[in-house]
Amino acid sequence: MKALLESYDGLSLDAKQYVNSTKISEVKTTYLVKLIDSIGMVTSSSGKTINEALNLYDTLTTSEKALITNYQILQDAKTSYDEIALQAHKMTFENGTTDPTGFFTITNGNLKTTTKEYNGVKYTKALKIESKTIVNFTATAGSKLTIISDGASKQIKINGKRYTFDANGILTVELSAGEITISKDDSMNVFAFIVE
Repeated sequence: MKALLESYDGLSLDAKQYVNSTKISEVKTTYLVKLIDSIGMVTSSSGKTINEALNLYDTLTTSEKALITNYQILQDAKTSYDEIALQAHKMTFENGTTDPTGFFTITNGNLKTTTKEYNGVKYTKALKIESKTIVNFTATAGSKLTIISDGASKQIKINGKRYTFDANGILTVELSAGEITISKDDSMNVFAFIVE
């Protein structure tokens, strides 16, 4: 259904007049209801689906909006996602090694232009993990750290302890409250640090 809507949006105004607007309306509303239902349990990766649903809802007419019987689910999902987003901290390197939120501090960080796609996000810059590279932040109890890297099966140190990345270059670690220091064990490139 999404492909049909995208095709319709790509038509010229003259061509759109030949399309049955009732059918397009039906496709839009049916697709939106299914999209909202697909959100399920809200996590930090739900933002793309929630935003797509909100954007589509904003394009509907008043009579079409009345057909979206699960709109409250979308509103609740948006609220939950916003709460999660406030708790999550994500450091990527598209704009350098300075975290604008101040959560992460990176010392002796050099960047490399390289690419990786993970969880629907394409990264094009990475932090080179070298002997003098240090990443610091303060974790709260029950926090989870995810590191996205090109270091398949390589190791990194977190507070002096070695942790091994999976075959996809992903590492997820449960953290205790307090100061966290990440440093080199193996050389690799890190695309993102995510603390939830």
